[in-house]
Amino acid sequence: QNQRKITERVGNDPLLWLSLANAEFFNDIIHKQPVDGDAEKAVREAIKLAPKRIELWQFLVQYYGYQNNYEKVVEAGNEALALNPYRPDLKWQLAMAYYLGGKMPEALTTGNQALEEGYKFKSLREFAWFIQYYKTEKDYAKAIPLYKKAIELDPSEIGLYVDLVTMYIH
Repeated sequence: QNQRKITERVGNDPLLWLSLANAEFFNDIIHKQPVDGDAEKAVREAIKLAPKRIELWQFLVQYYGYQNNYEKVVEAGNEALALNPYRPDLKWQLAMAYYLGGKMPEALTTGNQALEEGYKFKSLREFAWFIQYYKTEKDYAKAIPLYKKAIELDPSEIGLYVDLVTMYIH
């Protein structure tokens, strides 16, 4: 009943629907309960009202990612990219979804596009899989610049220097 009162007040404002979606989603997370779909319903209402608002699609990327539903992450991520194809951060999110969903060729293509467009890594953990792939494939031309970025992010990690020297030797 409280839910119905709230949704009646939201009306046709997509940002209020997004706020409601966030509240529902965080409530599920905070109370460590299964995601019940109320957040998705709310953001879908927002999308009906404003389908070109990128933040609505980005919410779905996070929402589906939390559920490890990488197929839906890819769908929502592609919708977001269709609205703004010049966002390397969105491309990197999409690359991660492909990777976690087991679609390595798409992950590599999208990840490389994100880097070419200027995406900057925030932590080594974020792209360790990328480095490992090129190292395993012995694609040193791709691995070496990634190791250099890794060293910039974590200069105290001696193993990165050793791996980089190994890449140069090969």
